[in-house]
Amino acid sequence: MTFNQLLEYGLIAAIGVVLSFVFLIEDDPGFDLKIEPTMEDFYEYPLQVWMGNDGDGDVVLIRYLVTREKTKLYMYNRHGKVVHKQHIALSPHRDGRERIEIYAWKLYRTEWTDRIGPGQYLIIVGTTHDKTGDSIEITIP
Repeated sequence: MTFNQLLEYGLIAAIGVVLSFVFLIEDDPGFDLKIEPTMEDFYEYPLQVWMGNDGDGDVVLIRYLVTREKTKLYMYNRHGKVVHKQHIALSPHRDGRERIEIYAWKLYRTEWTDRIGPGQYLIIVGTTHDKTGDSIEITIP
């Protein structure tokens, strides 16, 4: 075999490997935003999201556990810019009961947010002073 033949076979094999990755390996489906998650899975990771409609337009419903003082939600676009944040901060109940909240992030224009277009977003459960905590990435169709 000559060098050119070896090079040709090597290129054919490399193309075959790339094509097998493209066509045979499935994307991670993640989770379906159209189905409301159950409470059975909630305590494994206390942040869940699903799509809904409130009569005026599409919303992303966010269920989360309030464990810190002055907890609020922050929504970032794929460029790291805050596109929406929960307008009120919540704290755990003083009597020790757990506080599970559901927040409706309206994707249409309101006084709190601009219209949210399709794309990838990061939702973080932070506080008024600390924008870190449980987070989840979603793709809005």
